[in-house]
Amino acid sequence: MQDYDGSIGFRLAITHPERVQAMIIQNAVASEDGLGPAWEPRKAYWKDRAAYEEKVIPNFLSLQTTKQRHLGKGPNVGRYDPDTWTDEFAHLSKPGQTSIGGLRSRIQTCQVR
Repeated sequence: MQDYDGSIGFRLAITHPERVQAMIIQNAVASEDGLGPAWEPRKAYWKDRAAYEEKVIPNFLSLQTTKQRHLGKGPNVGRYDPDTWTDEFAHLSKPGQTSIGGLRSRIQTCQVR
């Protein structure tokens, strides 16, 4: 399990532990304690999607947020290839991205329960 999809994997493992033989986890938050202050708008979205959707979706798709997803708090951010976030941002900027159910569901399923 890796990154945002870790929470999905954890829930599947909890729901069907008999199907799990092992877990390989990389950069996946296992509890809400691991989410920083930047996650507060998303937590509000989880509780009241309609009220917060117009705030969360544009932020999630912004260049600044896309870049931050790649850089995080890395010690040597100057070594990161900017193509990693500019390529993702170009994809996210394509027409219709905000209406794609997968994006909304990804933001929704990031919730760690």
